[in-house]
Amino acid sequence: MNVPLVSFNGGEIGKEAMARVDMDVYATCAEIMENVFPLLTGGMIKAPGTIVCDETPGSGVAIVRPFIYNVDDTLTLEFSDNALRVDLDGGTIQIEGALATVGSPADNGSGGSSSAVDGGNYVTLTAALGESAKVRWAITTSETAKPATFLIVTTRRPLKVQVGTTTSNANIMASRTLYPGEHLITVTPGAGTYYIQAELDEPGVAIIFDPTRQAPGDLTVPTPWADTELASLRYRQSNNVYWLYHPDHKTRVLERYSNYDWSLRLFRPLNGPFEPVNTTTTTLTPGSVLGSVTITASAAAFAATDVGRLIELTHTGQTETRSITGNGQTTDTIRVVGADANRAFSVAITGTFTGNVLLERSIGNETDWATYQTYTGAGTSNENDGLDDQIIYYRINSSGWVSGTAGVTISYSLGETTGRAEIVYFGSATSVGVEVFDGDFFGAASATTLWALGSWNDADGWPAAGTLNDGRHQLAANDRYWSSEPDDFESFLLSSDDDGAINRRMATGRSNTTRWMETADRVMIGTSGETLEVRSSALGEAITPTNINLRGGKNKGVANAQPIVVDDRIVFIARAMARLYQTYPEGDKYKLDDLTALHKWIGGRGDNAGFIEIAYQEEPDPRVYAVRADGEMAVLTFRPDEQVYGWARYTEPTGGGFESVCVIPGVPEDTVMVIVSRVIDGVTKRFREKFAPQNFVETRDAVRVQSAVIYEGASTSTITGLSHLEGEEVAIWANGRVHESQEVTSGQVTLDYAVTKAVVGLNYAGKWKSAKLAYGARRGTALGQDKKIGDVGLVLLETPIGMVGYGRDFENVDYKIGEYTDEMVMDSPVEAISDEATQPSDGATLTDARLCILMDKPGPATILAIVPDVDVVE
Repeated sequence: MNVPLVSFNGGEIGKEAMARVDMDVYATCAEIMENVFPLLTGGMIKAPGTIVCDETPGSGVAIVRPFIYNVDDTLTLEFSDNALRVDLDGGTIQIEGALATVGSPADNGSGGSSSAVDGGNYVTLTAALGESAKVRWAITTSETAKPATFLIVTTRRPLKVQVGTTTSNANIMASRTLYPGEHLITVTPGAGTYYIQAELDEPGVAIIFDPTRQAPGDLTVPTPWADTELASLRYRQSNNVYWLYHPDHKTRVLERYSNYDWSLRLFRPLNGPFEPVNTTTTTLTPGSVLGSVTITASAAAFAATDVGRLIELTHTGQTETRSITGNGQTTDTIRVVGADANRAFSVAITGTFTGNVLLERSIGNETDWATYQTYTGAGTSNENDGLDDQIIYYRINSSGWVSGTAGVTISYSLGETTGRAEIVYFGSATSVGVEVFDGDFFGAASATTLWALGSWNDADGWPAAGTLNDGRHQLAANDRYWSSEPDDFESFLLSSDDDGAINRRMATGRSNTTRWMETADRVMIGTSGETLEVRSSALGEAITPTNINLRGGKNKGVANAQPIVVDDRIVFIARAMARLYQTYPEGDKYKLDDLTALHKWIGGRGDNAGFIEIAYQEEPDPRVYAVRADGEMAVLTFRPDEQVYGWARYTEPTGGGFESVCVIPGVPEDTVMVIVSRVIDGVTKRFREKFAPQNFVETRDAVRVQSAVIYEGASTSTITGLSHLEGEEVAIWANGRVHESQEVTSGQVTLDYAVTKAVVGLNYAGKWKSAKLAYGARRGTALGQDKKIGDVGLVLLETPIGMVGYGRDFENVDYKIGEYTDEMVMDSPVEAISDEATQPSDGATLTDARLCILMDKPGPATILAIVPDVDVVE
């Protein structure tokens, strides 16, 4: 009986499901699908190979993550031990590293009591209200037309940095605000001497380290994450901004200014989130209301783990202060009430400037502003509007600004002022140093019991994950959830208004650990104990502080790995790492499906088993790539709306394994990027590699070896660039035909004949073993009956002759379709078959007769259908 096997996209199923011949999908399934990918249309191919991009730093542990500005502007980020490199089109971005001598720092015109003090390899900038502290470094070079790259590290406060050919201009790099963090700037000076200039224009202290010229080589951004911490790193991107979350580290923000200019700065919300206000009798007393301040507690209130934590103090009276350097810069408002003398307030202005300082007011609201007074110089003014028993809001604004800096303060004795700061050093349990945020100054330098500490710190942890949805930046850690104000991803000021930030507990009844957050149809939070849905009280409404609902009910804990989104579905690794689930909306609820139901060991077996990372490729076929802890990669052809769920496995041939994966969208195919360890000449090496395209125009272009190097050019018999495979035997696809394998010596191989196109790399075998062939029995099922496979028909597509072998097992592959001979011409591709072919099989009579397909050559193979003649002995 001829058994037409015309679809293979049921994929590999487990032996535990091998007797389920009653399933509709069974005829499309296999027992082994190794290095063979099922196609969405039904056929199967020898899986594409990989192309080497670069060795990881020191061959150490690394992960890859996508950076996607849009489909035409993509990069791959490689995180390793305390370092980040950037891949562009399969190669690490290189900096030219022009020669540059960095001179000693010099004060660049700090005003008044402000200063720039050289500390050896860093400068401490101290600015007073209404003044600026400035520093410059003279840079000399003989390579004026070549780009120079500098690493600049800043702490405590944001600085304005510019580069120019004089000590005051910015004709090389315009002024850029550098927030505390690490910054790479690249400039082409066009002059033998130029200046890097930094300015602190808000009251307080900032530290900037001397710019460090970067030598030619890999563009590398320093990071705080050790290689042992990379598994817990989560990310979220919006255009050129990339948030990086880790529960043990303060959240970072990676910002791209160009492919050669990057900042990795601290995520720096200034107004929250905070824990509940103190309810004890302990008081906190700031030494000053602004700048760099020491806070003293009346009892133990601080710990060393509070460094980096926010703190807020509330005092009676309203005081709003800021530095003004241009037009339209406003203070926060004060609210004036009462009558007679109770309405008196003051305005104080310091500094030297040319421009207008405006006192504005709005009657009964904070939207209808009109100018009440105009000031053009320093001084103090006492005001009383006489509008008894009315609520009037006042603020300072600016207009007509020409130059200079003004320090402005508006003070009112009634109401309350809440000031906020960041703890920057720990003195003792009763004393810490803080930097008070510009515009959020303390209300008084006096004791108060109204204080609160920030929710995030080294003891309680930092956000473990985040996502962007409904214009809000939503974050989670342990059993806590926070959301920013809409359209302001770094503002967490609480309010009951619809546009207020949100701070609440998940209240699941368990102390779960947050592992991820993801947005599909709505926001989901994955924790170690269950998944939760973030939604409003009414389906389709945006969340607000009053309607938010964190709904659990899916008691499937999740693994410590970032999930993926496919349309309205979220695919994630289960807590035990052995299973993959998809969750998706069904009505007003979420449904959960096990994607490993027919293959419980697809994640591996034994102690070193389980999924560790996943990624999704849309083109050319929809696939989920799931890296396993044992180094294999499980690959799922995934099209839920067509009920296509077909597993395969992808293996590493040297005894190493795949360790990380991500997908970069592209045209016409998405690119799968991996970190892979390989045992090369007895030594473990790690490489960043990319999957070769699945499709090709000519068979000579196909890449079906791993860690490949591709040569195309003038006719040659020597292929170089193979130092990463030194001492290994490599397979060679030369001018579209198989060349005898060679050992790499001195980074090259020598062919027996000259070629214009060669693909050289590590060979791997594609293996397919049929499911049970329980067909053709007159008495019902053929399970348990002897059977023999006779002739086998194959329908092939663009498959060079000699690429496909078949037999009863992988050790007895006797017949090959159109097997080629050595007499064939060597300087042209082997003929490709896109046709049907039938040949006899060597099948023996067995109770469990199977058909095996072997694709063990370094060329492409596509099988559209297999038609074995199965003879059941009855």
